[in-house]
Amino acid sequence: MIVKWMGPRADGRHAEAWRLWTEVAALRFLAEDLRVDLAPRVLAADISAGRVILQDLAPRVALDGLLRGDGIAAHAVRLEAFARARGELGALTAGQAGLYYRRRASLGQVDPVGCG
Repeated sequence: MIVKWMGPRADGRHAEAWRLWTEVAALRFLAEDLRVDLAPRVLAADISAGRVILQDLAPRVALDGLLRGDGIAAHAVRLEAFARARGELGALTAGQAGLYYRRRASLGQVDPVGCG
């Protein structure tokens, strides 16, 4: 499991609430609305408390680090799988903005033009 929470940062500032709302909405949109199994599932969320528990997709290694360290040829299969997953996500979510923004709006104020 991965536990995320909002709260004060080391410098005393607070994270913006919309970031957590957007992540939860996006992950639920993929898993529940589109039935896509390419992202972690939200196992539990208390939005008002700023707490979320996500499925851990371990083991995982950042592809960008592998590519920088070993080069593209060494990880061509991984790069192809990444590109395929990105393409699949793009195809599945095309034309679904209304559905996503309805889900996102249920968690808090949303600006479809801006980032929050």
